[in-house]
Amino acid sequence: MYISPLHGNDTDEDGQPKKPHIHVMVMFDSLKPLEACDDIIESVNGVKPPIDIFTVKSKRAYARYLLHYDDPGKYPYYKDSQVIAINGADDYDELIKSRSQKDFEERETMFDIQDFLEKNEIFNYAAAIRLARETENQEWFECLRVNAYYWHSWCKSHNDPSWLADNEKVTKLIKKSKGELT
Repeated sequence: MYISPLHGNDTDEDGQPKKPHIHVMVMFDSLKPLEACDDIIESVNGVKPPIDIFTVKSKRAYARYLLHYDDPGKYPYYKDSQVIAINGADDYDELIKSRSQKDFEERETMFDIQDFLEKNEIFNYAAAIRLARETENQEWFECLRVNAYYWHSWCKSHNDPSWLADNEKVTKLIKKSKGELT
């Protein structure tokens, strides 16, 4: 579950302070009745909405609501507070990232891997996986694993006899585009 910080700066529609409260997001591995959350929420002093406990339609969106990330009219708790994740909940910071943030980070990791493999002339997918695993680099291992087709193709192309000649052409084109060749 995720537990928000104390929401002590919220106001109602008239600008009046709301009673300080805590939001709780409880997640189960299997379907449970909504009532199963009552005792859990009460145990951490969480607020139960007047309409009763509800099923969250978007785990990411509600997790962001816990700190008012996407609510410009509400107090920005994300500036000075953190959500508590307990009992095996996913890492909160990872959950709230947008797909584009995750894509950007994965792309940066892929660039790092490519640069390293090229510098060390490692062009075998199994060797790259072994390197990530045995150096306990989980980020690289996961990137190599989930993008297996890409990496296999990348390694295979480096082992193609035409790669050296094509790579020299690409290097010249890159230098030319940077103004290093005339």
